[in-house]
Amino acid sequence: MINKISKIPPIKLTSQQITGNLIGLRNWVCKDNNTSISKDFNFKNFEDTWSFLTKISMRSHLIGHHPTIVNTYNKVNLKLTTHDCNGLSDIDFKMAKKFDDYYKNYE
Repeated sequence: MINKISKIPPIKLTSQQITGNLIGLRNWVCKDNNTSISKDFNFKNFEDTWSFLTKISMRSHLIGHHPTIVNTYNKVNLKLTTHDCNGLSDIDFKMAKKFDDYYKNYE
C-alpha cells in the first residue's frame, strides 16, 4: 500500500536504521525478529484509554497505516509493522512518535 501522505511505497529499514530510530522513542521495543515495534501504555481510567484510542484510530485512518491494538480496561498495547515491506519502515517510527505525543496528555 502506498502511504497516503508521502505517496511513495514503503522501504524496509535496515537493522542499523531501526536501532537509530529506536533511540528517539521512549519504551518502544523491537519484536518479531526486527519486523515490528510495540509499546504498552497505561491510563488512569477507561475514559482516558478510549480517548487515546480514538486519537490513534483517527491518525491511522488519515495515514492509511493501522497498528495492531490490544486493549484491556486501562491498558493498551500498540504494535506497528509495515506489511507491504515485511518489516519496519519510516512510517512505523513516525507513527510511534505521534502516538507518544498523544500519550503525553495522559501521563
